Amino acid sequence: IYFIRPVHEQLERKEKDLININCDFFTVWHYGKLKSEQELKIKTEKYEKQLLKAIESNPDKYDNFYYYHHLGNAYSQIGEKDKALASFINSYTLYREGNYDFNSLAYGTILVKIVSELLLNHSKYFEALPYLQELLTISPNFPDALFYLGFAFQGLEKFDLAIESYEKAIIILLENTYENTLGIVSQEKSLLPM
Repeated sequence: IYFIRPVHEQLERKEKDLININCDFFTVWHYGKLKSEQELKIKTEKYEKQLLKAIESNPDKYDNFYYYHHLGNAYSQIGEKDKALASFINSYTLYREGNYDFNSLAYGTILVKIVSELLLNHSKYFEALPYLQELLTISPNFPDALFYLGFAFQGLEKFDLAIESYEKAIIILLENTYENTLGIVSQEKSLLPM
């Protein structure tokens, strides 16, 4: 097993020392070494330089959606909210312009990152709606998207629509009727009392 890109790892969350990444045929265990906020900042600055260099030197500009996505993750982890959102939007734009598969895990993940940044870190409820609609067009019963849609409607004070979205997400989770067309693991089920 080897890595084919200049930046191959995600930044560690300080509360987790171990990340288990499952695939159909093997499991990779990644051990983190970050002990402090300062180490996280130093690692992010290193990441940023590597990613920007990769973007600058990549002959296939559309393939840079990958690097912008990781740059957004890095910025998000150190609280650089505006830079994170800009990076995720750059990733989205390049992915769309590159005519990649819109029914993929990569595209769904990019949409989820933009939506979560817009809603949770910027309180831009109206701006999140087109990305949510696109996500729900691809995967109509994705519980996380329905939860975020409810959150957006709640922020816009459209409470009836918010309740409708929340209820639909809960029913899908409780009845286990979500067809995972994107391969994204729903985070919402862990929030339900069972």
